Amino acid sequence: MSIYVIRHGQTDWNIENRLQGQSESLLNDTGIAQANMAKIKLANIDFDLIISSSSKRAISTTNIINSDKNTSVKLDKRLLERSYGNLEGLYGNQINISELWSLNSPTKNPTVETIDSLFSRVTSLLDELKNSYKNEQILLSTHSGTSIAISCYFNDIPKDGNLLNLGLKNCAFIKYDF
Repeated sequence: MSIYVIRHGQTDWNIENRLQGQSESLLNDTGIAQANMAKIKLANIDFDLIISSSSKRAISTTNIINSDKNTSVKLDKRLLERSYGNLEGLYGNQINISELWSLNSPTKNPTVETIDSLFSRVTSLLDELKNSYKNEQILLSTHSGTSIAISCYFNDIPKDGNLLNLGLKNCAFIKYDF
């Protein structure tokens, strides 16, 4: 079984370096172009199933990639971006994003979804896929934070506990095999 993981295309909040989390934002023109380029790069892969985050930016990316394929699409909230609570919408210079993505950070914000909670929901989806699909090729359309959790599922957590650099860039994708 192969799983391809793609991050949604660019949004204006990405350009503005704002923390999106589970806030809704739409693909901008660059994000639409990125999704169309990903569609070309993924054109020769016959996906048996596409599972998308239920956010508008991930669904739009999914719809562009799937426009010529007509593969069955399921929405799954376990692929949503990490919830940043009262930090959503803040600019990168207003928060310490590295600390937010460090397992060793002493700072905790009770409104922010914990890394453990994010990893738990993503692990539950991946374990379900591993047990239910044996020879299929599946595309997961998701977010940077969720791609971090998926990377750690397949490659383990870095010893230094710093996770930020593991996230996919807009419309970048990676393949994992079970």
